[in-house]
Amino acid sequence: MAGRKVGGTSFVKVDGVQLSVTGGHEVPLTDKEREGVATSAGNYYTEKDGLPYVNVEAVLPPGFPIKKIVEGDSMTITSELANGMTYVLSGAWLKNRAAYNAEDGKVKFEFEGANGKWL
Repeated sequence: MAGRKVGGTSFVKVDGVQLSVTGGHEVPLTDKEREGVATSAGNYYTEKDGLPYVNVEAVLPPGFPIKKIVEGDSMTITSELANGMTYVLSGAWLKNRAAYNAEDGKVKFEFEGANGKWL
C-alpha cells in the first residue's frame, strides 16, 4: 500500500496574500473547549465555545504587507494543509503583538476570528 501524506509543506493566505510559511502551522480540530470536573459521585465536564484560530510561522520578505495584517480586524485566513485539508478562518484579527526576529527573518502570527470552518 502506498503511503499517504499527513504532514509537510502547507500554504497560508491572508486576504489572498500568500505567506512564506516555514513550518509551525496550527489550526484547531474542534470548536469546543472542555474541562473536567471531578466529584465524589463521578466525573463530568463543562463545555464552552472556543475561539477559532490559526497560528503560523513565516518569513518576512521585503514589501510584506505588515500594515494590512497588524491593523486588519476582519481578515480571511486560508490554511491549505499538506494532507489536502483546508481550514478557513473568517472575521480574523491578529491576537498578539507579532515580533519579527531579524536574525532568522521569521515572525509568528497568532490569528483569532469570528468563524472557523473546515472545507
